[in-house]
Amino acid sequence: MIVKVKKAKIFVMEENTADLLLTLQKNEIFMATSKLDAKSIDVKEEQDIIVRATNVLEKLSKYMEKKPFFDYFTVPYEQFINEDEKRLNLLSSLENNFDEIVSLKDKIKNLSNELNLLNPFKNMNYITKDLNKTIYVSFIFGFIKETELDSTSNFLKENSAEFEKYELTDLGYPVVIAVDKDNYDVVLEELNKLNFNQINLPSLDVKVSERLDQISELINNYSEKIAYIETELKTNKTNDLELKILIDQLTAKIERMTVGFLKTEETVYIEGYVREDMVDRLHEVVKSVTTEYDLDITDPGANEEVPTATKNNTFVKNHEVITNMYSVPSTNDVDPNPVMSVWYFLIFGIMMGDVGYGLLMVVLLGLFIKLKKPKGTFSQLVHVLYYAGYTSIFAGIIFGSVFGFSVDFISYIGKIFGQDNWKSFSMMDNILTMLILSIGIGVLHLTSGLVLKVKVSLKHNDILTALADGFSWIFILVGGSIAVIFATLVKVNILMYVGLGFVAIGFILILALAGREKKGAFSKVASGLGGLYNSANYLSDLLSYSRILALALSSAVIAETMNTLAALVQGNFVGIIFSVLIYLIGHTFNFAMGMLSAYVHDSRLQYIEFFGKFYEGGGTEFMPLKFDTKHINEITY
Repeated sequence: MIVKVKKAKIFVMEENTADLLLTLQKNEIFMATSKLDAKSIDVKEEQDIIVRATNVLEKLSKYMEKKPFFDYFTVPYEQFINEDEKRLNLLSSLENNFDEIVSLKDKIKNLSNELNLLNPFKNMNYITKDLNKTIYVSFIFGFIKETELDSTSNFLKENSAEFEKYELTDLGYPVVIAVDKDNYDVVLEELNKLNFNQINLPSLDVKVSERLDQISELINNYSEKIAYIETELKTNKTNDLELKILIDQLTAKIERMTVGFLKTEETVYIEGYVREDMVDRLHEVVKSVTTEYDLDITDPGANEEVPTATKNNTFVKNHEVITNMYSVPSTNDVDPNPVMSVWYFLIFGIMMGDVGYGLLMVVLLGLFIKLKKPKGTFSQLVHVLYYAGYTSIFAGIIFGSVFGFSVDFISYIGKIFGQDNWKSFSMMDNILTMLILSIGIGVLHLTSGLVLKVKVSLKHNDILTALADGFSWIFILVGGSIAVIFATLVKVNILMYVGLGFVAIGFILILALAGREKKGAFSKVASGLGGLYNSANYLSDLLSYSRILALALSSAVIAETMNTLAALVQGNFVGIIFSVLIYLIGHTFNFAMGMLSAYVHDSRLQYIEFFGKFYEGGGTEFMPLKFDTKHINEITY
């Protein structure tokens, strides 16, 4: 149900504000109205640290052991709020480690390139730095292709150039060519015509072989250093936990810092909202921080946009996610969730309609909830699907379906009670009956929406709207259903006429009241007749409930088809293996698509057919100040 909220002003001494906000955040009962833009206050340092920590955490994940899927991270409250300088030092240290790894890898890459360049000349006995000092001779380094060796050798001899070649490589023979400096350009030009591949060797103080040994030693040293750092990163299992605490801690701090304060001469005060039933609790919370305070509780102004707070049991509370995806209730609405949750729960189960699929939902989602303990909106959605697993099991018992196999549960139950004529309801054999049942569910669903319409109208003392838009269509839907049922069962029955009488009353109410706001007799009559035209919309709404039959039937048909395909290949051992694959893949697909389709179409029935009868929405959700953690699953107190 929607509970009233009160406007609250909390007055405290300025030195108590930080502790007050932290305590309010811990208790999750106060919604601050004045929220500052993070850009307008000095939170840059905190935001920068969050970005840095997030980047480091992502890099660190490559070195940590893979976390179990059901890993659950809890932190004691005192540890969470303690702004330990060690976490910032850890962040800086890890950043330095990753920077050093990058630097060392760059050095190894450069050394490896040098090694690859020098390695073909490892047998050269000259020091390249000395070769560069010669006055009359220039030296050319490069590769002569194996096919060009003879022609190149002849050319060099003809031009009085000497050369020394080494072991053949993929690029050809590495060579050092000594040529007169005056003849350098001419020789090089001709060499290029002979596909000579010139390279530039670095100026070395030692022989190439010695430099190669130095490079190998440096690469080994750098690699060992990288390995050492990475081992430290892998073995210290608390690094990522501390960074996660730091990120969530600073996120919560920014949330507190962006709460707007107003000042008097001696105090500061925070404006916000508190649920009416939590006012006494708010007094206790503030008093736990300081005894020098004042709490001003007033009713919100008439035209003030007030957040909507709801108070429901766990089952209904989790279903609020379905309503909020459409629109948060406004304070002018009645809370649709207590009624909607029951209908969503029932319709989803009928759409799935299989004991096997229902058991999977209960077991898998139940384990996920117990072990993973999801949070927030996602947790609510998982709970909604978990609850629907039970109605799926119940519907599957009625339909006699387990993963598409026919099992007459009702017959077994009947025998327990001594009833031999009880049988499960087969959708395949009773499609028309299932369609009628689907439409019947639609009548009840729409009627419950109209009842809420009446409740909303009476809440605003609008009796005429309750009669014209609520009671009128309730009479028509209920009366029409009674008339059809008893006309079908018995040709002449007083209850059929009673039903028709209700329909007549509904039409009279519409004719009389639909044009109540119009001026002039003609306009009132025209509006009344227009109101009757709305019957076509209701007929369309009722036909929408045929999707209950369509989804339940499609899921059953696909499951049965997979079972038939699997049975066809079961002729030998290989066939049995293939049949198991067909079962697994087919039913996994059908299970996933069935849940998705039921979620979408069940939601549609709530949003369009049900909410369309009474619901305004457009409200603002009551969102108290709290620890909205991303990495920490639970803060223990």
